[in-house]
Amino acid sequence: MIDFDALKKSAAAVADSALRATVDLAGKGKQQMDRLALENRLRRAQQELGALVYALHRAGEENPQLVQRYIDAVAQLDEQLSAMSEAACARQPAAEPRPQQPDCCPHCGAEVQPGATFCGCCGAKLG
Repeated sequence: MIDFDALKKSAAAVADSALRATVDLAGKGKQQMDRLALENRLRRAQQELGALVYALHRAGEENPQLVQRYIDAVAQLDEQLSAMSEAACARQPAAEPRPQQPDCCPHCGAEVQPGATFCGCCGAKLG
């Protein structure tokens, strides 16, 4: 005879496990999206700084206060990205050191996507 209580408990355990996995996956996806958004903001701020310096140079002008504001904005975004990377690495279990390969971060050894600009684990700039 089928023990419906045992079956019910087993199904509840599977559903709970699936829910935990889904929540964990959603959290990781949000973290990755937040990281990509921050990387894009940093890249845009760096481009704006370069464009400003170039425009000032072409015009033969100087505006150190404005340039410094842009530099400070880039530094702040860079610090946020570093903090985000440190927090992500702290959440990951320590892995055994691996030999460096072309698809590994030279700083922490984590696997990186081909053509990636930054390491997804430690945030080190690649290439």
